[in-house]
Amino acid sequence: MSAKHFKIIALQSVFALFVFLLFVYFFVKYDSEQLQNQVNNMGQTLDFAIEVDVNTSKGVLASFAYNYEIDPDLDVAKFETLAKHYIKVNPEIIYVQRKDKETTTVMVYPDTYSYTLGATLMGRPEVEEAVRKAIKDKIVTANAPYVLKDSEDLLGLVIRYPLYKEEIFNGFIVVVMNIDNLLNNIIDAEMMTDYNISLIDDNEKLFWGYDGQHKGHVYINNIAILDNFWTIQVSMKDNMMASTIGFLTGTSFLFLLIVGLLVVMQIRLMKKDQNNQQLAISKEELENRLLQSVNAISKIGELRDVYTASHQKKVADLSCAIGREMGLKDEKIRNLSFGSLLHDVGKFFVPSEILNKPGKMTDLEYQIIQTHVDESYNVVKEIDFPKEIHTMVYQHHERLDGSGYPLGISGDEIILESRILAVADVVEAMTSHRPYRAALGIDAALKEILFYRGTKYDAEVVDVCVKLFKEDGYTISSS
Repeated sequence: MSAKHFKIIALQSVFALFVFLLFVYFFVKYDSEQLQNQVNNMGQTLDFAIEVDVNTSKGVLASFAYNYEIDPDLDVAKFETLAKHYIKVNPEIIYVQRKDKETTTVMVYPDTYSYTLGATLMGRPEVEEAVRKAIKDKIVTANAPYVLKDSEDLLGLVIRYPLYKEEIFNGFIVVVMNIDNLLNNIIDAEMMTDYNISLIDDNEKLFWGYDGQHKGHVYINNIAILDNFWTIQVSMKDNMMASTIGFLTGTSFLFLLIVGLLVVMQIRLMKKDQNNQQLAISKEELENRLLQSVNAISKIGELRDVYTASHQKKVADLSCAIGREMGLKDEKIRNLSFGSLLHDVGKFFVPSEILNKPGKMTDLEYQIIQTHVDESYNVVKEIDFPKEIHTMVYQHHERLDGSGYPLGISGDEIILESRILAVADVVEAMTSHRPYRAALGIDAALKEILFYRGTKYDAEVVDVCVKLFKEDGYTISSS
């Protein structure tokens, strides 16, 4: 191989490596943002759930206090009846106390905790300041969570509601909650499998959850728990990032394969032309290489979505068949092929958890799915293709009546290639399996495009497509 030929191959390899590294950079950046968003969403969900549950207990206290306002001399029997009811409705509550104006426990339910009778809050430095503040400011207060006396690691949260009789302090209603039960009802085993979750009291002491150092994508926020603040920390476990690492590894191997194929092809072409002392690549060879590169890019997108593997190839075949039946020239048929092969490459940037979700999508997930059109266009516009290919990729979800996306354009604003691709895309999608439904079959697909013929879909394109299947015996490959 001459030095000139070697230099050409080296330059091609360096350029390919640059494109690959640029691709990896943007993918890692995008994926990192998505992972951080997942952690943030999980943290915010837990914030809200914990606050709601604790405030429910505050509501129990308010209801109890109301009964004392009606009957300040509520006896033990009535107290136990009310306490039994509230514990039944709120199983996170361990026991309920009534403290008098000297903060001495005079009633408790259930009897298991009768050892607390006679205990006073005064003279206890760890709570006395908070108690005096609650009495003065008429506020509900809570202790930092701690292990209850005479229990085996039972973590409790003590909440005190001050009572007043004619504006004079008349004691407390106290509930003691089982923190483990409360949090286990909110944070299930599946969450703990995927996330590290820690809760820290306002003395910066860990009282529940993961005791290691949070790394990577971390959510940290303060939760207002009555007159205290808890800090919640959420991070992703290593197994949540394994899919990203595996994907990058697979993509790297695919890249090396593509570069290897390009180098081998280049060497073969150079050897073939060495006898003529010139480098001459035929138009057909260039188009084949371009098609192979387009196919490779198309398959990178399909690595992200197992259910739509080969979807773009089938859509390309059907689009070209419709175009040929309509009498389009070879150049337009080629544009149809390339545009169809790349129309969904932007799904690479959509999280696989959304692409392969078996159930119904939320509005937010559907909006994320729709971004694949912009992402596909952003990829294709960087390639020196005819303008029609860029346009058809960007318009393949537009509809004649303006009901499509991303721009909501209508009528003649949508080019013919986009109209053909739209019909082919819908027909192939309805005849293929999806994670949320089984294949609907060709009859259902043809019924769909005929129903919207002339409104959403181009009438001539629909007629040609129906003719291919009904009269010409066209079939969509199952591979």
